[in-house]
Amino acid sequence: MPKVDDLFSQAGAQSKRRLDPIRDPAEVYKSARLNDNDLRRIEARNDGFGTGLTGHISDPTPKTESGPDDDHNSRAPSLTHNDGIDAEEDDDGEGRFFGGGVSRQETEIMDYVAARGDDIPIPEKIDNTWLRKTALGFERHINKNAELRAKFENDPQKFIASEADLDAAIKDLSILSDYPSLWPELVRLGCVGRLVGLLAHDNTDIAIDAVEIIGELTDEDVAATDDHWNTLVDSMLEADLVDLLVSNLTRLNENDEADRSGVYHVLSVVENILSRRSIAERVGQSDLLVNWLLARIQLKEAIVSQNKQYCAEILAIIAQTSSQTRAKLTSLGTVDAALQLVAAYRKRDPERGSEAEQN
Repeated sequence: MPKVDDLFSQAGAQSKRRLDPIRDPAEVYKSARLNDNDLRRIEARNDGFGTGLTGHISDPTPKTESGPDDDHNSRAPSLTHNDGIDAEEDDDGEGRFFGGGVSRQETEIMDYVAARGDDIPIPEKIDNTWLRKTALGFERHINKNAELRAKFENDPQKFIASEADLDAAIKDLSILSDYPSLWPELVRLGCVGRLVGLLAHDNTDIAIDAVEIIGELTDEDVAATDDHWNTLVDSMLEADLVDLLVSNLTRLNENDEADRSGVYHVLSVVENILSRRSIAERVGQSDLLVNWLLARIQLKEAIVSQNKQYCAEILAIIAQTSSQTRAKLTSLGTVDAALQLVAAYRKRDPERGSEAEQN
């Protein structure tokens, strides 16, 4: 009989695949607030107090072999001021129970962090004015990079700076996933078509950045209305999104970690747009995409990879769309390919994890 806790944990599970591994949000926050130089400066200021921001406590007393009683006493808190601060210099003149309860060291750390907080820029108001300015800058970076690439085709040093600027401009669009009400204006300004067009960029890193932003905008977790989502995705499809996604699948090399991640993000965009039935039927008729997916799931791997599993899932989604897509998949040999994949498990069960999920 299943446990009650298991029933609740399954009910809250997410169905959409996520790329592993995921960075610890606490580490992201700490790296944004304090860099290495900041930490060194704080630790230098705290050397006189016996402890740094990292919580390391220096103990000059040599360690000696001791018995149980000595070990117990060594863990007991000291009742004397031994932190490098004299009692009369402590800010808490009346004791921790009657004064402020904050030492000079703690006060300096809090003052430093507060001062750093004043330097953090306040984000602009995200509205149509901001969007028009951002779209204009985005177009300018695309044109400048294209111009320099054409002019200095054999000298990458001449256009590498413009490529870095373009990369930053692409990532600036990520915030729009929180403002779906601006999507119609984004389409009207031509920004969506230009973003999709970057999937054909000669630098695959730029193309992958564009794919990631498209994935964020079309993700199922975005709180967009059907009208806003349809307006955005229709504009992407008009810009030849599906064929450009497939072209990236064929040129990315999964032996490279960045390209392997890029393939994952392309598959994620495909899954996102398949959420609308009419698009799923249209995508299911794409010979290029289906043939690539079929070839990818038949690729032999010592350990079944995440991308191989993802391809199998997308084929399953397409197969469930309509009788027309199922007929298309059958004509391309999908059934035979699937039977060959599961044939390996006629005499043994798949290992728990990747193999079981694929099947």
